Amino acid sequence: MLAPVADELVRYIADQHLIASTVIGHSLGGELALMLAERSPTPVGRAMMVDALPYLPLMFSLEATPASIAPMAAAMPDKTAVQSSTEFAAAEPAAMARLS
Repeated sequence: MLAPVADELVRYIADQHLIASTVIGHSLGGELALMLAERSPTPVGRAMMVDALPYLPLMFSLEATPASIAPMAAAMPDKTAVQSSTEFAAAEPAAMARLS
């Protein structure tokens, strides 16, 4: 999901002829900042990740591993795509409570 965004930011930096940019991202944006720093052919001056979890699935289970979380991750896009706007709105308070 983040790869196309990182690639677009790399393109923007090149198009704007930016040199040694400072990139700051919060949470998932921090992951994006690190991806950008890794992918950019023009060196990023500084990259900062603010308030991010080292492994997001640990929010769901302290025993989470890539293998154990894979089925849930695979199902998430389909589950969201079939929700009505009413169902999505009803689920948001619980989702936001988990994330904050």
